[in-house]
Order: sequence, then C-alpha cells, then structure tokens
Amino acid sequence: LLRQQNSLYQLSKMDLSHFDSALRNILATSADFMNLERVSCWLFNKERSEIICQDLYTRSTQKHESGAYLKAENFPRYFKALEDNLLLACQDARNDPRTSEFTENYLVPQNIYSMMDVPIRISGKIIGVLCHEHTKKPHFWREEEQDFGTSASSMISIAYVISQLKQAEQALQKKTHELERSNKALEEFAYIASHDLQEPLYIITSFVDTIRTQHKKNLDPKVSSLI
Repeated sequence: LLRQQNSLYQLSKMDLSHFDSALRNILATSADFMNLERVSCWLFNKERSEIICQDLYTRSTQKHESGAYLKAENFPRYFKALEDNLLLACQDARNDPRTSEFTENYLVPQNIYSMMDVPIRISGKIIGVLCHEHTKKPHFWREEEQDFGTSASSMISIAYVISQLKQAEQALQKKTHELERSNKALEEFAYIASHDLQEPLYIITSFVDTIRTQHKKNLDPKVSSLI
C-alpha cells in the first residue's frame, strides 16, 4: 500500500502539459510498481477503425517504441470487451475469450501470459487503452494493481486533454498571427493603392483647373457648366 501511494504521489507531481513525456513516465512507473516487463498505451485513430501504439515501455531494456497498430475488424471480441467493461483483468490471456484473439500472432511470440487492459475514457468515450502485460508465467491481478491501473489511465486522460487544449491554443495563436499579418498587408496595399490613385486624380484636377481658368470663355456653355 505504501509503494502504491508513493508511486501515485510521484505521478501526481508530473508535468502533464507535455503528453509524450508524461506518458513515458506513467508507463515506466506502472511497470516498476507492478514489476511488469511491458506496459503500453494505444489510442484510436480518427476513424476509430484501429488503435495505434503511442508508446510501449519495455522494463528490462528501459526502451520506448511506438507505431504498431491493431485493426478493430480483426479483433472484434476484444474491442467489444473494451466498450463493455471498465477494466479487463485476464490472468490467462491466451484462453480468455476477451483476449484469446491475440494468442497466435501476439501473445505467444511475445511470451505474454496475462493482460490487464484499462480503457482510457474522456467524458465517457473510449479514446484508447492502457495495456499491462505479464510475461513468462500467468499472473493474478491484485486489487491494488487494478486500482493503480485505473488511476494511471485517468492521468493519461488528463494529460491527453491538456495536450489537446494546448494544441488548440497554439493553433488559435497561429491563426491570430496570420490574421494580423494579413491585416497589415491589406493596410499597406490600401495605402499604396490610395497613393497611386491620388496621383492621376491630382493631374486630372490640375488639368480641369487650367481649362477652367484659361479657356472657360472659349468652351461650349454645356461643357463649361460641367467644369
């Protein structure tokens, strides 16, 4: 319990405004607390047709990798289980109907026996999953591990929201700067156009004044009335 509280305290002090670095810290802390070889975070693409690995932390090598993806159409039972459950704690992942779809192509090659997957939710909508994997032998997921996984998932949700708000703010600032530059360019154009138009108008006005003062008596009365 003390280890759990200390680990959660360390996570609570993190800077969540930088999603990638926050995610790395959360995964590494989770792996250390649960003594796991692999902990990863996967997020849905825009079409929600697949989840893409944002970060996979391997504890023995302390390395992070990303880029793998899983198509929802290839693992229908797993994706439905994510929607229907707050947490998937599978001691025997190779035979659990919720995760057995991964057995041949993923669990066996990676020597994974147990999985604990926690959906990452924002306003009730699943945006991804936090995946904990126990290798070499089956593992019973203790209550404190499930609680820690749920807390870590919530922190990822917070970090994700903060990062999205930060990106939106940056995009707004960029648009504001672009609008300011556009307005400045329009003002410069208006000034130049005004100056360019004033010159021929000045010439015409001077020409009319010359006609009015020097030749008005010789002009047709109708023309004379116009100038």
